Amino acid sequence: MPAKLSIADVQGLGLYSPYAGQIVEVEGVVTGRARHGFFIQSVAAAENPARGSSAIFIFSPDMPEGLARGVGFLVRVTGEVCDFCKEENDRPTTQILLSDVQILQAQHALPEPVWLDAATLPEHTAPLAAYLNNLEGMLVGIRSGAVFSAPSNPFGDYVVVPRDIENRIPLSRLGTALLDPAHPERWLPGFRIHRADLAPLVNVGDVLREDVVGPLNYRAASYQISARGPLSIERRPAPVSNRSEPPADAQDYLSILTLNAFNLD
Repeated sequence: MPAKLSIADVQGLGLYSPYAGQIVEVEGVVTGRARHGFFIQSVAAAENPARGSSAIFIFSPDMPEGLARGVGFLVRVTGEVCDFCKEENDRPTTQILLSDVQILQAQHALPEPVWLDAATLPEHTAPLAAYLNNLEGMLVGIRSGAVFSAPSNPFGDYVVVPRDIENRIPLSRLGTALLDPAHPERWLPGFRIHRADLAPLVNVGDVLREDVVGPLNYRAASYQISARGPLSIERRPAPVSNRSEPPADAQDYLSILTLNAFNLD
């Protein structure tokens, strides 16, 4: 018989689940989907990230019948707990390998998201990493007004600077984050739109005009919201233009090539 547990019990407070390798049964509401499964989150009590995550990813390459239409299904899930690592030395993410799912309610209210802003995000690296681990799989959000800090890519990935953290990090005149030697690996909130037709092209300095909400996923060595489109964007004029040749009056000229290596995994 599977152990009947809360999702928070399965997640635990550390990187690894205390129930890894065991068959468990949990209940939660479907909050989002990804390529190989879906997310569920507990609705039994108010969420408190300090007590660990109350959400989890359910690994199921084939979406169960009845759940393909969207979110808001209250379900009971049975499966084996797994601490998944894509690479040998990668950070683990706790998942449940689906063996059975029952739909308990077809239309259930979603939990309130945790907003990623200056009020919630710790400033320093170690407490920030612990805080994000405790949000793994949970509904989180980025409020409108955030500025895109990197151009979009063909995969639907976006990185933004929330509008209320200007005093924490060095910013350009466009409101985007600058490299900081004191914090070379600074994390900024980002998200992925899984439907390419709903993932618009954006430029550095464009502004998010509607809130983005979704489960907090860990992929490509970073935390990222698994979001649904479409996006509402305020376009801002591009401050630079591409050049393939030096200007005619150039005497001392430097060419710079930049590469986005985020998706070379």
